[in-house]
Amino acid sequence: MTNPFPLSRWWQQTDNTLLAVGGEQDTDWHSFRQRVADWVHVLEQEQAKLWAVYHSDASEFLAMLLALWQLSKTAVVAGDKLPGTEAMLASKVEGFIGEFDAAVIQPSEQAAEPDWQVIDKDYTALQIFTSGSSGEPKRVAKTLAELELELTALDHLHKQSDVVLTTVTHHHLYGIVFRLLRPFCYQQAFSKYLQDYPEDLISMAKKYGRFTLVSSPAHLSRMNTEQDWHEVKADCQQVFSSAAPLQRHDSMTVSSCLDSEVTEIYGSTETGAIAWRCQQQSEQDALWRALSHIELSLSPEQTLQVSMMGHSKAVDLADRVQFSDAGLFSLLGRVDQIVKVEGKRLSLTQLEQQLVTLNHFDQVRALVLTRKRTETAIVAVLSTQGLERLQALGRKAFIQQLKQNLAGHFEPVLLPRRWRFVAQLPVNTQGKTTMKLLEDQFEDITTNWPKVLNKQEQAGEICLSCELGSDLMFFKGHFEEQAILPGITQVHWAAKYGQDYFAIKGHFIRLEAVKFQQLLTPGQTFLLQLRFDKDKAKLHFTFKSEQGIHSSGRLCYAA
Repeated sequence: MTNPFPLSRWWQQTDNTLLAVGGEQDTDWHSFRQRVADWVHVLEQEQAKLWAVYHSDASEFLAMLLALWQLSKTAVVAGDKLPGTEAMLASKVEGFIGEFDAAVIQPSEQAAEPDWQVIDKDYTALQIFTSGSSGEPKRVAKTLAELELELTALDHLHKQSDVVLTTVTHHHLYGIVFRLLRPFCYQQAFSKYLQDYPEDLISMAKKYGRFTLVSSPAHLSRMNTEQDWHEVKADCQQVFSSAAPLQRHDSMTVSSCLDSEVTEIYGSTETGAIAWRCQQQSEQDALWRALSHIELSLSPEQTLQVSMMGHSKAVDLADRVQFSDAGLFSLLGRVDQIVKVEGKRLSLTQLEQQLVTLNHFDQVRALVLTRKRTETAIVAVLSTQGLERLQALGRKAFIQQLKQNLAGHFEPVLLPRRWRFVAQLPVNTQGKTTMKLLEDQFEDITTNWPKVLNKQEQAGEICLSCELGSDLMFFKGHFEEQAILPGITQVHWAAKYGQDYFAIKGHFIRLEAVKFQQLLTPGQTFLLQLRFDKDKAKLHFTFKSEQGIHSSGRLCYAA
């Protein structure tokens, strides 16, 4: 395997190949190089050195980066272009380019190519903001030398493909390196825009041939096996995932759908990529291997300490790890987060770990809500065992049982007062579960949908485990003495989720064999079973619970 072409001399590449795909038209090497020249012409007339950069088109974003670097200017990358983000950046940068409202300069005409210079590797090329998952976002500086070193260290993981497709943005370090810089330096085309839906990904793969997928657990854990993956799986060369560890059963599902192992990348904004792993059929839980430019050790607090080639100072991370005799490691979770609730000290990590020991949860996040009073709260993904327990006991009794277990380990004032059971932890566009997203789970809002706690697929049938929140708009005024879920709402939900999971293409014609047998009321948990008969274009649905069948029927579509 040859090393990736150096970013510092990117303009010396001569292969006039396809560079980026998607949008109104694909971009070849010649037109891209011209676009960089256009940006150089505009930016060299500006004195500013620090520029905030944002653009949804990945090829335009990369053109702006390379132009800034050619002029020894620094690109400041934020995760979004929201008004609050722009206001925060206003005091930290000297100019805006791209899709920010404050961006005022734009190439207006085609410029002559500049006298390209080898880019200085040691100046600060990028400043990237962390996601803010454990506090205020902070800026992390990256030189071109650091980026090139990481690209070279990742070389042994590279497999050549025709196009790199993606479900993650290019506005954080993982996206910049894996979605943009790696394909660019290996002369692989990359997609300009996200493939947000499976249909988009399959369509792009069919159009452009052999592909690499750059993704995250937020998308891979939701992979629908009913999609037409068989049409493109032979062309999938490799799959990358980062932002959080991917659960093993999700990794196996992706491998089955795309006939390719998932290569997981562990790292941080401060360090870049640190280690990698592939979940194997023969292993319960694969260990992580450090990349060649990384040295790892334990800090006095038993957390991971990272030393990078060319850096004299090690970086301490908040992840606890355990090393094997061969120098590989497993992740044991974050260090204790100590908070105060009503004057009492509480370790949120200890609270999470105690709940995990019950085998009722796949994932648990604890947090503190400060409203009229300070309260402990839990956002959790139920395991199969936990889901069965919830359905058997009901929400109120289930939570009471959980609190009784915790009462032997925590003082009463520290016990969680608010609980949210979700199908998946909320994540942002970078695949991170931030504190803001967890807090948003407890906002009092009216909703149109049940809370989906779990999804299972078997023999072509989708089974959704759901909970009816009291905040459903359909309960209001229906009826005064006892709120119940209207039958038409149940039919609407069946149609909506049927479209989501079976990609039904025909338009709705009629209902068949609809029966409403028992009421569904606030706080109740139920199963929604869906099966789509493709030959007859009929969606079969059943709402059921421990009490039996609540409703059933068929929705008929034009074939």
